[in-house]
Amino acid sequence: TVRPSKSVAKSRRLQGEAEFPTKGSMRVQILDTAGKPLETASVQISAWTSDKKFRATQLYTTDAQGVATVRLPKTVQILRLWANKAGYCGEFKNFQTDSAVHSLAIPDDYQFRLVKGIPIGGVVKDPAGRPIEGAKMQFSYSGNFFGDKYALTDADGRWTIADVRPDEEIVIIKVTHPNYLCDSRGGEIQKEQKITTAALRAQTASIVLQHGLRIAGQVTDPSGKGVKGAILLSGDTPYWDNSKPPILADAEGRFQFPVMPNGPQRITVLAKGWMPDSRMVEISPGMKPVNFQLKPGKKLRIRFLDRDGKPVPNVYVTVAEWRHVHELSTNPNWKVKMPIPKSSRFDDLDRKSVV
Repeated sequence: TVRPSKSVAKSRRLQGEAEFPTKGSMRVQILDTAGKPLETASVQISAWTSDKKFRATQLYTTDAQGVATVRLPKTVQILRLWANKAGYCGEFKNFQTDSAVHSLAIPDDYQFRLVKGIPIGGVVKDPAGRPIEGAKMQFSYSGNFFGDKYALTDADGRWTIADVRPDEEIVIIKVTHPNYLCDSRGGEIQKEQKITTAALRAQTASIVLQHGLRIAGQVTDPSGKGVKGAILLSGDTPYWDNSKPPILADAEGRFQFPVMPNGPQRITVLAKGWMPDSRMVEISPGMKPVNFQLKPGKKLRIRFLDRDGKPVPNVYVTVAEWRHVHELSTNPNWKVKMPIPKSSRFDDLDRKSVV
């Protein structure tokens, strides 16, 4: 029996959507384009189900026949499969109903055929021509989504990713490093420096990263004591912007952002039990530390009634905008988790944080 090598994430489901039965497992086989089984390939599943005991996301490894038998919940709303193998191009399969066909049949067997990838690469340097080590390199075919696969530049600034599709005409790269100005969405530096797909495939692409400035400071309470674990966000849409991860203050409330370009930048602070704070900061040479002093938080209670004046239970509420910050949450990008009170009505929604 092939057991999952990793199991993460609690059960998930879509409210009000129908569920469809499964046989409890399915056989997934991964082959190459010639039909040869791929051993030690990974099969990741993600299932939407009402079964609270079922782990929503699980990872399996194929045997010598390229097979992994994956466990399924008794019923599902959505089932997603990912197949990956080093040196090959990953594939994805989604089993989901739509408005036209309201049924879902999960097969007993499903087969992936993975295409052998080709390498892309190059070198990353600073403005003086010195190699930059530790730059994170990701790729995309559309520029809208950069997957989990990435490479880090070595001591010579060189990098290689070996599993890019050979039939794609355009490859877009995203470059990030905490000590240099980097891509925000992905592809900006490539476009500015005219890095072609041909150069990436020839592994001759030379990228130059520019220096920037850091915002640093301290978060304290009214007595001047540091607020440990305060969450600091940059920009107006921190929940959606994965290029700007949240920053956590240390035990003394001190923080430091990665480098940013000169100019105005909004900084927002969140901490459990304290009022949030937000302000525009002007990034410039010689700038002073940016400090925040938080005030004790207050509860906002909202009561929902229908047209007849009867209470409406289980209403979900979120902060859509506050001081120009959209979708304010103590869990931006799902990377920072803070438990919500046990008395909250949101306990059964498996929400990790609510402001």
